[in-house]
Amino acid sequence: MNVRRFSSRLLGLAIAVAVVSGCSVSRFVPGGHYLLDNVSVHSDDKGVDVGVMKGYIQQHPNSKWFSVVKVPMAPYLLSGMDSTKRINRFFRRIGQAPVIYDQKKALAAQRNMEAAVRGMGYLHARVDLQEKHRRQQRVTETRVFLQRREDARLL
Repeated sequence: MNVRRFSSRLLGLAIAVAVVSGCSVSRFVPGGHYLLDNVSVHSDDKGVDVGVMKGYIQQHPNSKWFSVVKVPMAPYLLSGMDSTKRINRFFRRIGQAPVIYDQKKALAAQRNMEAAVRGMGYLHARVDLQEKHRRQQRVTETRVFLQRREDARLL
């Protein structure tokens, strides 16, 4: 009896792994575009509240559970490419669509952060945007650095 229970659990685990591994994120990412994986804001000055600066970001990546697994996106990935089938529409409706990285929105966020930092009194501060693309997975990470330059002064 124990062997039967163990083999059924092993079979269930194998099926679950096959279903999860078959859910490719890149299937829903158009060619030449990237999935937004992570956005972070860093500052070299402790006087600038990074939490406030995150409010200027216009694109946020898909939500993750326990900072590891993108569970809300999983039902969307289970759907097929044919949108005329009910089951595919159902999975797309309950799932979260992948967020495609838009460089125009990232540059607009950079300009808005730069204006906000200058509004705080850091007139010579600079906001740098760094993109890190992983081409094989078609995923990108975006980092924003707030730098207070040597000649920057708080008025």
